[in-house]
Amino acid sequence: MLTLVLISLVSITFLVSPSYAHFEGLKVSIAANDVSSIADLKVDATVANVSPEDVKILKYGTVLDNNLPTKSFTLTKNGTDVAFIGARIQVQSLENLSNDAWITIPSGKNVTVRHMIEKLYDFELAGTGRYSIKPNIEFQLAGTNGVINTLDSLSRAVAPDVDPISINISGDVARREVSTP
Repeated sequence: MLTLVLISLVSITFLVSPSYAHFEGLKVSIAANDVSSIADLKVDATVANVSPEDVKILKYGTVLDNNLPTKSFTLTKNGTDVAFIGARIQVQSLENLSNDAWITIPSGKNVTVRHMIEKLYDFELAGTGRYSIKPNIEFQLAGTNGVINTLDSLSRAVAPDVDPISINISGDVARREVSTP
């Protein structure tokens, strides 16, 4: 049973056009502190809706989803990407998605989500030192009327670019195993 879950989670890309429109209505910021162990590494991601309307967003594969082991961030060390070892999700249909797959951010409000990323990147291979963390700023939005029937009814939006943050990991970088929720 666990194997079937992992197989279904392993391929996470959307089967839709990859074109994304620049959307000024969302602002993304992240925060994290220096740590001595990756077990203590917490990345807080805040998405603010600065548009005049409420926005309904598919959480999968974004900084708004801290339940699935997906790539919400890009990590680099000394300019080299740190290997992502989590899951890639493929949404083939919206029919079977639960309400938990979505979040609505009211106009003028924000949502902060805490991520524990120690199992999602190969810190052991990269070693101790200074890391750069940048959030994934691509989102899948419901249409203005909130009706979502197919993947094609979603708008693809990219929030304004976010500068990466820098953190130092001074000790324990031993690899952790990814587990499914």
